[in-house]
Amino acid sequence: MVVTSVMAALAVCCFILAYGEHLISESQLRRRLAEQQLDIKEYPEHLQEPFSERVIQPLRQWVKKKATFLLPLEKKKTWQQKLWQAGFTTALPTDLVAAKLFSATVIGLVPVVIMPLAELSFLSVLRWMVIGILTGYFLPDLIIKRNITVRKQKLDKELPDCLDLLTVSVEAGLGFDAALARVVEKSKGPLATELAYLLRELQVGQSRKEAWRNLAKRTGTEDINNFVSAVIQADQLGVGLASVLRAQGNHVRQKRRQRVEELAMKAPIKMLIPMVLFIFPTMFIVLLGPAAIQIIRVLGQ
Repeated sequence: MVVTSVMAALAVCCFILAYGEHLISESQLRRRLAEQQLDIKEYPEHLQEPFSERVIQPLRQWVKKKATFLLPLEKKKTWQQKLWQAGFTTALPTDLVAAKLFSATVIGLVPVVIMPLAELSFLSVLRWMVIGILTGYFLPDLIIKRNITVRKQKLDKELPDCLDLLTVSVEAGLGFDAALARVVEKSKGPLATELAYLLRELQVGQSRKEAWRNLAKRTGTEDINNFVSAVIQADQLGVGLASVLRAQGNHVRQKRRQRVEELAMKAPIKMLIPMVLFIFPTMFIVLLGPAAIQIIRVLGQ
C-alpha cells in the first residue's frame, strides 16, 4: 500500500512538471513575467555608439585639421606621393600625421604601463619613453617604405603580361581605352587597379597626358615610367600604338631577364657569409675532430 501511494505521488509530480505550464492561464504568465522583468537602465544615445566613433574618429579629425595648417606644401606633396606608391590611394598626408602621433603615443606609454611590474627607475622609464616615442613616430614611415618596395616588385612583375594582353587587344582592332578596359577586366593586382583608376580619370574629363603622368607618379617604377613616356610620345606624334606596345613589352622582358641574371650572380656572394660562419666550422669539427682527439690522447700518454 505504501509503495502504491509513493508511485501515485511520483506520477502526479511528473504530470505537473510536464503539463503544468499548460494549466497556467495566459494572464498569470504575463503577470509573472512582468514581476521578473528587470529595470534596464537606458544610456544616452551617444554613449551607445562604438568607442572608435565616439573617441578615435573625433580625435583623428582634430589632428587632421591641425596638421593641414602645420604641414608645408612640399611636405604634403612628398607624403601624398609616398602614400600613393604604397597603395594607400585614399589616404591623405594628414592621415599619416595622425598615424605617426597615435603610434608615438601608444609605444611611448608602454614603459609607463610596465613600470610597476618591472620596477624601473624614473630615469629608465624616461629613457625608454623617448626611445618608444621616436620608434612610434618613424614606424609608419618604415611600413610605408616596405609597402612601396613590395608593391613596386609586384608592378614590375605584372607589367610584361599586361603589355602582352594590351598589344594583342590593340592588334585585334580594339581602341586603346577599350584595350585598357579589357586588361583591367582580365587582370588582377595593383597594376590592374592603377589602370582602372587611369580609366576613371579619363572618363571624368582629365587630359590624357595628365592622367598618364599621374599613373607614373602613383606607381613610381622605372619600367612604368618608360612605358608612360612612350605612350605619351606616340599619342603626340601619331605613331601606331601596336608597334610601340610590342617594343615596350620586349624591352621590359629583356630588363627582367637582366635583373634575374644580376640576382643570380649575387647569390654566390650572399651564400659565402653563411657558409663561412656556419657550414665550414661544422665541417671542420666533423672532419678534424677525431684527429684532434687522437692527437690529444697521444700527447697525453
